[in-house]
Amino acid sequence: MSKRSLAFIEVGTPEHLKEKEEMGYGEPFSTISWARWLEMQASMLQSFTRFQRAIEQGHVLISHSVVRELHGMVLEMQKEADEWIGVPMEDE
Repeated sequence: MSKRSLAFIEVGTPEHLKEKEEMGYGEPFSTISWARWLEMQASMLQSFTRFQRAIEQGHVLISHSVVRELHGMVLEMQKEADEWIGVPMEDE
C-alpha cells in the first residue's frame, strides 16, 4: 500500500485556467470570483457567531436559517472543487 493517504487526490490546473495564468490573470478559482471568495470568508465567520448566539439563546429557527446560509456557501465551494477535479456539473 502506498504511503499516501487514501483520501489524497492530486489536482492539476484545469486547461481553461492555464491560459489565464499564462496571460497574467491571477484568479485562483474558476467558478468563484475573488470578490465573492472574500465575501464568503466574512459571511462564514459572521454565520458561525450568529449560529452560536442562536443556539445559546434557544432560537431554533434562526439557527436553522444560518445553517441553510452556510450550506449554500459550501455548495459553491463544492462546485469549485468539482470543477478542479473534473466532475461534470449537474443541470440546475
